[in-house]
Amino acid sequence: MKVGINGFGKVGQALLQRLDSTQQIDVVAINEIGLSAGQAAALLGSAASVSASGDLTYGHRIIKWLMQDDHRTTAWDRYGIEVVVEASRLFQRKEMVEQSAGGRIVILMTGDLRGEPPDLTLVLGGNDSEYRPGMNVLCVGSDRTQALAPVLRVVHDQFGIRSYRACIHRPPYVGTCARVENRPSNAEQLARVLPALTGCGEITRVDDPEATFVTVWLDISTSVAADEHQVQAAMQELAVGLPKAVQCSGPLPAPVGDTHSALIDSASIKAETVSGEHGDDHRVWLKLYYDPVVSYAERIREQLLFLAIHRRPVSTGPSP
Repeated sequence: MKVGINGFGKVGQALLQRLDSTQQIDVVAINEIGLSAGQAAALLGSAASVSASGDLTYGHRIIKWLMQDDHRTTAWDRYGIEVVVEASRLFQRKEMVEQSAGGRIVILMTGDLRGEPPDLTLVLGGNDSEYRPGMNVLCVGSDRTQALAPVLRVVHDQFGIRSYRACIHRPPYVGTCARVENRPSNAEQLARVLPALTGCGEITRVDDPEATFVTVWLDISTSVAADEHQVQAAMQELAVGLPKAVQCSGPLPAPVGDTHSALIDSASIKAETVSGEHGDDHRVWLKLYYDPVVSYAERIREQLLFLAIHRRPVSTGPSP
């Protein structure tokens, strides 16, 4: 499947590195108005260089380097592109639809929109069964949505969630959302993926300039009692069916840069039931870690592989 990347910040760079060894995905073009191909090659290190045509060479690939500041002139279909990863966070839905070349190209955006929602905020292990061919504007959601949705789904399926609270301790986000305003809150994004949790969650984010990975404390009130062994078994069962990006390949906390640093099966877990005058209070606590850039890029990679299998083949040959 031929892929284009719009925006070459940290996520775009990490995604290209993740896709370099993925035979099913071919990155054929990158659009970035703030960097030249030479500057991008310098950021990528010894594996990258500039071709004789002025494009980016990475590994064994020559990638067309575009510097178009008008989405209407990017012409992704000229290069046979089937999916564009919209990582610039600059565009509203109307502008992304205009880039989809009449529905021939899927736009997979890394930012979410409140007033103009995507066809689906796609989370593997959360709501991938809802994907239908013909959905052209998809959303990855935030790294918090990707990390929390599978966990909350399996807990809700097993024990029922009455309410939840999450505190997310993370490095500050460096960048700008520019023209994209009024983004949904983290809880609103999760509710798009898991409608059953609409209005029952609260998420607090704490930015820490000293942090190198994300730590999530999750406090869940469940409908029925659960113990640590039951929750651990549910997490392990979930991990079996999820991409490697949401599993742990090492001890807690996961090493920075570990491609499998969003923890599911190795999460710290505690469960307890407290009896009170208003009845029993069943609670589950989880502590999760993940790398906000590396694991996020890995999840986008897995979504591209998902689309390569499930999207309806369409003609994306060069424009006449």
